[in-house]
Amino acid sequence: MRRLLICGLLLAVGVTAPTHKAAAHPHVIVEARAEILFNEKGEVMAVRHLWRFDEAFSSFAKQGLDKDGKYTRETLQPLAEVNVKSLSEFSYFTRMKTGGKRLEFGKPENYWIDHDDKDGTLVLQFTLALAAPLPVAAAPLMIEIGDPEYFVAFEMAKAKPVALLQARAGCEARVREPASLDSAAASQLSRLPSSVRQLPPELSGLTQSLFNVVIVTCS
Repeated sequence: MRRLLICGLLLAVGVTAPTHKAAAHPHVIVEARAEILFNEKGEVMAVRHLWRFDEAFSSFAKQGLDKDGKYTRETLQPLAEVNVKSLSEFSYFTRMKTGGKRLEFGKPENYWIDHDDKDGTLVLQFTLALAAPLPVAAAPLMIEIGDPEYFVAFEMAKAKPVALLQARAGCEARVREPASLDSAAASQLSRLPSSVRQLPPELSGLTQSLFNVVIVTCS
């Protein structure tokens, strides 16, 4: 269990993992998809995250967790459980807002990790339910996905980054991708050692615009 705990924390926050960017921020790359869940009244109930971790980090995190050479949801479930518990410290790298007000959500539900046998990557899925159903006709729902410390870099999937499930007619979603870091900022961040989890004050301002924003509107 100690090994699973260590791997889970690594998968959540990227500490000391030997990736292709092991000596630089970011240390872990995540391809993100978001599914917005609606109820029968047309209200938003939850966001379901599907996060694919980069190949190098996936290879590291899953060591020793196979069964007869296969990785199943069952064998990876302890890792998934540790992950979602670890992610709570970082608010699940998710902020949901409407009308300028931040929304509350509960603990993760329906979580597991899948193994992609084609490329060996791990995909973490979990659902964050809102504390109360949200009508989105009055004001857009904004879901921000990212790590303000840029230890984990989130990139929305190029194909079908967002899905609206059971949404009524007139609802749509769009993604506002973050601005690119300029070369000077990227160079400063790249020089940070892997032991640094929290950015120093002089660098923290560089990453505040690196959140991916999903904007959901219903007419």
